[in-house]
Amino acid sequence: RAPTAALLAVLARRDVTAHVTVPPYSAHALDSPSVRKLIDGAEVVGGASPYVVAFTTPAARHSRPELFAAFVEALREAGDLTARDPAGAARLFSEGSEPWQSVPVLARSIGRPNVVFSTRVRGVSTIAEFLRQTREVEYQGVTWGDLAFEDVQGW
Repeated sequence: RAPTAALLAVLARRDVTAHVTVPPYSAHALDSPSVRKLIDGAEVVGGASPYVVAFTTPAARHSRPELFAAFVEALREAGDLTARDPAGAARLFSEGSEPWQSVPVLARSIGRPNVVFSTRVRGVSTIAEFLRQTREVEYQGVTWGDLAFEDVQGW
């Protein structure tokens, strides 16, 4: 519920000077004339970024390979459906969403050019390098390939 509360604070023009959010909350916020976009994820990572990022450990993946495969296949199927029928995907998404999230706003969020529904990892190197430079994490010589399983690697 935190994204909803933050969106309501932004829209009510409470003491919010900056806010980082994700679709569909970003679409709702940008509909307000009092809100302006400063930067988006594509600008941060240098290209389109995935809508969903999921994490697990190698041990968890290898202990339940059938569960991992089913999860990745479900994500692929959802991505294919979304690419093929964004309006239909928005209707499906709205059925499990908060009631105030309308199908048109969800469809607009899904259809943004810099949002992709894919199992390919994207933008991890940029984020990892930023975290290293700001000393949030320490690593030497780690690439995005070290952080993603071989069947979901991208750039």
